[in-house]
Amino acid sequence: MEVYYSIFIVSFLLCFFDFILIKQVKRLVYTLFTIFLVLLVGRRKTGIDNDSPMYEGMYYFYREVSRNDVLKGGYGYVEKGYVFFNQFIGFFGGDFWTLTLSMSIVTGLLTYSFIFKKSKLPFLSLLFYLSFFFLYRDFTQIRYALSSSLIFWCCLFYINKRYKYAILLFLLAISFHNAAFIIIPTLAVIYFIKKKEIYLLIIIPCMLIGVVYNPFPLLLASGLSNEHMQLYVNEEGGGSWSISIVGLVVLLLYYFLLKYNKNKFKTLDANPYFGDYYFKLVALSTSLNFLFIQSAVFQRFSLILYQFVIILFPFVVYGYSKISHRKETYMILYFFCSLFLLLYGFRMIDEKLVRPYEFSSLW
Repeated sequence: MEVYYSIFIVSFLLCFFDFILIKQVKRLVYTLFTIFLVLLVGRRKTGIDNDSPMYEGMYYFYREVSRNDVLKGGYGYVEKGYVFFNQFIGFFGGDFWTLTLSMSIVTGLLTYSFIFKKSKLPFLSLLFYLSFFFLYRDFTQIRYALSSSLIFWCCLFYINKRYKYAILLFLLAISFHNAAFIIIPTLAVIYFIKKKEIYLLIIIPCMLIGVVYNPFPLLLASGLSNEHMQLYVNEEGGGSWSISIVGLVVLLLYYFLLKYNKNKFKTLDANPYFGDYYFKLVALSTSLNFLFIQSAVFQRFSLILYQFVIILFPFVVYGYSKISHRKETYMILYFFCSLFLLLYGFRMIDEKLVRPYEFSSLW
């Protein structure tokens, strides 16, 4: 497991570069490290995670079937975008290693470029992403990882009112994992509900309901899911309290910083609405996490929204530097925040999730 510990430790140490003013240096270090991460995921040996043996079998099945069979669907078929991507790799003579490397490259390019573009503290954001998402998502749920990375840019284009690109990326996202559908009702809620206080208040009833009742079987009974999802419900336990609590803490920090330092905090982004937008996404995901706390499978939907916390949290930390009269206080806050993320990453290293790392052979 030393490789996984090393990833988190190196990412923690690289947080030093958030304080380097020369952007070219930051970009170079960031690019080299993220390329290493992409290759690490793409070159992993089948079987060190829970899902790769299944995906390997799917690959060799999908590359042999006809397009008509894919369009008909049925048992054994997942989202058609992923199936056609398998066939595309197979058409050019690629093997399963080619598929995993290709998925890793596309996912990494979309995710890591978004972080560097939008985060005020990209290395802190990167550490947050690695600690909360890297092992269970990039290493294991490769369809979900790619779909989530597309949603990063889908939402950004939506914020910028570039709706054609947003729609295109949304369609691509759902073609790899249907959890991306959650973005449609989410954007509708954000469009109609403007006040941040409402988003915070919604969390309370969701938490109370989620503790005493699991509403997910009700969704299944209403026909809003399928047999495959029912298998997950039967096998999996409850969701994570820790990510919900972390989300709630970040939301409260953002809310009170903005409330009492509004003029200073608005200057953190060319468009101050961006911060509120991320706040609303994380707030809705936190509410859903609490509401479905007894159904781990539903977090595949809510975590697509929750992933924007990797931008919101550094936004808050950086914002504190603008209102703090002492730089030392800000440095201490940054250190303990990054230390918490490091320890959380260590907590994610579990043989139930990943086995000791091995490179796959090229031959």
